[in-house]
Amino acid sequence: MRKFFILAIVLLTAVAAASPSPRKRLAILDFARSNIPESSVRSLRSHLELALFRLGAFDLLERDKLGFIAREHGVSMKCSTSECAVNFGRLVSADYIATGTVEKERDTVMVLRVIDVATCTIAYADSITLASGSPPFPSLETLASRVSRRFSPASLNPNSVTAYTVFGGGLLTPRGSLTAIAGDTGVPFLSLGLNNLFYRGSLFELSFLYGKLPGSSHLTDSSIMPVQFAVGHSIRFPWNISFAPLLSGGASWNRVSAYNETEAAFEPVVSLGIALSYRGGAPWFVSLRSYRIWVLEEGGPLNLDTHLLVVGLYL
Repeated sequence: MRKFFILAIVLLTAVAAASPSPRKRLAILDFARSNIPESSVRSLRSHLELALFRLGAFDLLERDKLGFIAREHGVSMKCSTSECAVNFGRLVSADYIATGTVEKERDTVMVLRVIDVATCTIAYADSITLASGSPPFPSLETLASRVSRRFSPASLNPNSVTAYTVFGGGLLTPRGSLTAIAGDTGVPFLSLGLNNLFYRGSLFELSFLYGKLPGSSHLTDSSIMPVQFAVGHSIRFPWNISFAPLLSGGASWNRVSAYNETEAAFEPVVSLGIALSYRGGAPWFVSLRSYRIWVLEEGGPLNLDTHLLVVGLYL
């Protein structure tokens, strides 16, 4: 088991190190203004940048570095034309340039344009109205979410509802009273799931596992085939890593051969598990999973541990 964990961690680390970032580089320029102080416009730009960063759809270029490059080449960080924005984007090696205007009458209106540097075209345009006296961040988060959905594949947008499949395998280990009559075995694993169905971070999975346990003592042969429905919550961390506790329940087709007799039956099964995942380039992720499985027999629950290394694909 220790060798399995060492191999799994090495593989996860290697995949994380080798995977290129699928995100595009975005530079946010200074916004033009009308009837509003420069300090307020800078604050709105910073809030928009923070909202985009939290969503994780882009690699954002730091404003201080953009300002340094602009001063070094004698150009302005305010662009009123697409040509100006494209030239600045090429200068800083950005894929997209975000620019626009902020105007204040009774309320404040922000107009945003996202320009594709490669094609020299406006790839996205939008606007929001910031009511006087109201905090601006919720509206800016809404705008950032719309921008992210426009440029991110569904599988890379952390807020989108996405379907996925998971397949792989690992080790099934008997625990408790089972250790005296059954040994470890390798198992395949398959599941279908949904992310963010009812709320951000939610996980719902239908999973299947098959294990054929070698017997000892009076037990000559046994197999377990649990089909379970799991619910969980995914907690995201930096570097595309997430952690999720999972609670599952269902039924298992169990077959046991002992004393030259064979019995088979459906029995209830529950499990509690954790998943540590790395989201790589679209459309895949890898995950290290561990489960404690309880088979609810009449004479009491039977305990097994499962440790899996799996690959997930977004559908």
